[in-house]
Amino acid sequence: GRFVGNYGSGLTDGNWHNVGFTFDTSDKKSYIDGDYVGTQPVTGTLTYNFDNRMIGRYGLSTNYYLNGDIAVAKIYNRVLSQPEITKNFNALKGRFGL
Repeated sequence: GRFVGNYGSGLTDGNWHNVGFTFDTSDKKSYIDGDYVGTQPVTGTLTYNFDNRMIGRYGLSTNYYLNGDIAVAKIYNRVLSQPEITKNFNALKGRFGL
């Protein structure tokens, strides 16, 4: 399987992509352009209440940043289903010429 995470995704074609994740306390599921690309088991809990939380950067590192632009960021208080992930992608793709 292919995962998109802090270690890089290989999306280097210069095109806009929709990248999404869900987390249900035991698994992180990854999606690219509305398509499911894999599941990664996760041990522990999702930490959401520490200072300096940033999107596009690995933790508090000053070395690992996203090499690209973030046009839209959405955070939900529940796990989205596969059809909802695809619906979000389809709703935005025209805005980016896809």
